[in-house]
Parts: sequence; structure tokens; C-alpha cells
Amino acid sequence: MLYNEKRDDAVEAIKKIAPEGHTTRSASSALAKLHSWHARSVAENVDVANARLLHHADWIAFLLHGEMGVTDHNNALKLGFDPGLDPGPTEGVCAYGAPCDGAYPDWLLATPYAYALPRTVLPPGTTCGAVSSTEGKKRLGHPGGVKVVAGTTDSIAAFVAARCVDVGDAVTSLGSSLAMKARSPYTGPHTTASAW
Repeated sequence: MLYNEKRDDAVEAIKKIAPEGHTTRSASSALAKLHSWHARSVAENVDVANARLLHHADWIAFLLHGEMGVTDHNNALKLGFDPGLDPGPTEGVCAYGAPCDGAYPDWLLATPYAYALPRTVLPPGTTCGAVSSTEGKKRLGHPGGVKVVAGTTDSIAAFVAARCVDVGDAVTSLGSSLAMKARSPYTGPHTTASAW
């Protein structure tokens, strides 16, 4: 499914579980796409037991490092991931030496498709492996030691590229969507360099 593709059929079901004002309560959220796909697949008796959700960036990274279920904080936000939640003793098990922060909320883990969520959610910029898959080596010519790093969304990348470092700095980017990002003294889901 495309990033900007809408799944209106999922919105009412998500509104029943996601808190008021949550980013997942949108027809274009990744959670809406997952819900819609799962409901349709189950209705059509498709075996979904081994299915896993991959954002577009996750799929490309998977082709390089061969690790299924790895994503970054920012792509996981529209799935319902909360980087501010305490990961507890089992959720958010640290991988690749990354700081262990954030988790999926209980309301999301109670859904029938929670099994398909990426289990390793890393802060952007965290090394998540090396080019080691057969596909990655084939395409890149056996690149020894080349790291694969957790990425981010296009609007956050534009924000970083615009060098918005001082409170009040802002950027508007037109990519997969129109987004405005501004540096704030507060922390939140899109925290970079200890500010939001």
C-alpha cells in the first residue's frame, strides 16, 4: 500500500481503540492500512499468521540486512508506537546497542494483528545491521562492513537537513505529505537532539 493511500473502512474500528486525538485515527495512518488489510484477509480466509508489516524504508533495509521486523521511531508513530512509553521488562528489548525506549501501547497490543507489528523499533540513526543479505550483497557487490542505519520519515529528514537547531526554527516540506516542523523546547514523539 502506498504511504498516502487512505483506508476509510478502518477509521471507525480504530476510533474504538485509539485514544482521542491519536495520530492513528486517520484513514492514511499505517495502523489504518494494517487494520484494513487484516480485516479483508481474514474475511477472504487468507492465512495471515506469518505476515509482517514493513514500512517502505523497512523493506529496503530488510533487503540489505535481512532482519525482519526492524523499524525506526518515526515510521512507527502512525502505527501507534509511543517513544515515551516505558518499554517494561519484555517490550522494547534493546537491540543493536540502541537505547531501550518506547513501546506499543496496550490497546494496540490487544488487537488481532499485533503479531505483525515490527518488534524492534530504533531511534533514527541507530545502526541496525550490516549489508549481509544475499540480495544486498548481489546489488552492492559484496560490500564488507557497510552499515545499515535506522532512518526516519521524509519530513523529519527535511527538518534535519534544513539545520533547524534553535527553538523557533521551522521548515515546511512537501514530500509524501505537506508537513510543517518547528523546533520547540519540549520533548515529544519526534524528538531530535533533546528537543521537539
